[in-house]
Amino acid sequence: MRRLNLVLLATVQLCGARHPGFSIHDDLVAYPQYEIVFSESFIPEHEAQALLDRTNPPHPAYSADFSTASDVSQNVREAADADGGPEPEVFERYEVMNMNPAKYLCSIPILEPQTPENHTATELAKQEEARELAKASAHGWELLNELDGNCLYFMSGWWSYSFCYNRDVTQFHALPTVPNGQPPVRDPHTAEYVLGRASKSPSQRQQTQGQQQQQQQQQQQKQQQTTKSGDPPANTDLQIKGDQRYLVQRLDGGTICDLTGRERTIEVQYHCVPGMKGDRIGWIKE
Repeated sequence: MRRLNLVLLATVQLCGARHPGFSIHDDLVAYPQYEIVFSESFIPEHEAQALLDRTNPPHPAYSADFSTASDVSQNVREAADADGGPEPEVFERYEVMNMNPAKYLCSIPILEPQTPENHTATELAKQEEARELAKASAHGWELLNELDGNCLYFMSGWWSYSFCYNRDVTQFHALPTVPNGQPPVRDPHTAEYVLGRASKSPSQRQQTQGQQQQQQQQQQQKQQQTTKSGDPPANTDLQIKGDQRYLVQRLDGGTICDLTGRERTIEVQYHCVPGMKGDRIGWIKE
């Protein structure tokens, strides 16, 4: 079964709903939580061993500051100068790394444990984010209603595509010559495929071709009222990937595929691109 994705780059102000979020594509190395600092001085082995012997259990009172390189030997001498007084509070622990032919003394800061998570505040933040996303989604579909009755076109090699909002997406081969400023025209000697149609309500699906014209007009009036109210079309939702938000509409009921015997389907994505002067199709992927 053929399945395509169509990305529509729209000028609607859906970007106001963007909110920083976690993404698996984030480069964690770009924000390191530690820093390795090499001291420019050496330390005798007996002083290093004395410091290792005097190391106290960790105390959660260290405030990390990596603005300057720490001199391990200076810490050792300050500890050696203490004449039998109370043990000073230890803010770092020490370990020896054997890297032949030399040994290295590493001082590792002791960090304060993280404060417990405030579950109440977290739940409130999630509820607030859900409300904002719902508002943004409703506002986005309301703005997209401006595309109602209009069609956008996209040409890629042999095939051309027409996207008519809330109606269908069609694939066809266009005539080689098209007047300037005019949309591509289908070559009548080639095949045309409907990649997907906008879903209708259950009452509309039950109608037959032999129904009276009055019933058809009533259904059209109901559909127009639904469009004006700003309600989202069927099979739509708001997708979130990292810090990106975009609207998605899935169309089915397309032309039967010769290979699978099933209807063609397509997914339409509506992305907001600030600064773009007009609506257009960004790309089509099969």
